[in-house]
Amino acid sequence: MENGKTPRKGAAGNGYIDMFIDFQGISNARELGGIKTPDGRRVKDGVLLRTAELDRVSPADMTKLTGKYAVRHVVDFRDASETEHKPDLEIAGAKYCHIPVLPDLPYKSRAIDLTPREVFEQFMLMYRVMAGDEFCVRAWARFFRVLLEAKGETVLWHCVQGKDRTGIAALLLLTALGVSPDDAREDYFLTNVSLGREYEQLEKNGTDERELAFMKVVLYVFPECLEEFLSSVRRMYGDLDGYLRKAIGLTDTDIGLLRVYYTQ
Repeated sequence: MENGKTPRKGAAGNGYIDMFIDFQGISNARELGGIKTPDGRRVKDGVLLRTAELDRVSPADMTKLTGKYAVRHVVDFRDASETEHKPDLEIAGAKYCHIPVLPDLPYKSRAIDLTPREVFEQFMLMYRVMAGDEFCVRAWARFFRVLLEAKGETVLWHCVQGKDRTGIAALLLLTALGVSPDDAREDYFLTNVSLGREYEQLEKNGTDERELAFMKVVLYVFPECLEEFLSSVRRMYGDLDGYLRKAIGLTDTDIGLLRVYYTQ
């Protein structure tokens, strides 16, 4: 971090862009605005937001969401049990769309009783499922329908920590917008800057080693998990562009409209 800006290095030469959004009650929040594409376009500022869950939105946060960002669409990728446990606070003027990404899987129960390695293996399974399971593919397709129907209005999407389901959604969207693979991956790994602060605070607070090891798996994203997703995509569809078209079902017209709505 330098002067409150997030350093971005990549094939597109993005330099320094204000990415993280400073909220009081929303963690891992940033926007995609300013990310460049190889053909000289850039993602529009303030219209594509990714965050963690929205159950602790403060009055000041709400003012920022409704005013500065004028959020009109909220996509919640959590499952029913997660939304019931911590329901989103309503954002005035925004349409809420619940799109659970993951099917019911056995790993969801009693993760706290598992070792950090077992939790990591479950994340690896989740990334494989997110690439190939029909339930997940339909969820990604619904997400893109929201984006297309929003026609450039501000869309915010989230899960619990805003890192795995939310991160893959951002990766897919940036790919559709023409962002280079390196810069799309770079956005994905910025989570480790944001949630890494929470981990560092746990360290400062004297959290015991076992819990720290568990929380590191929970709070960070890992190259192995992303590669698990990408290798599954490559095996089935060749690359992310093939996945967007053949699995999710985006057409040339859809991709063209997304770029009209969300890049300049």
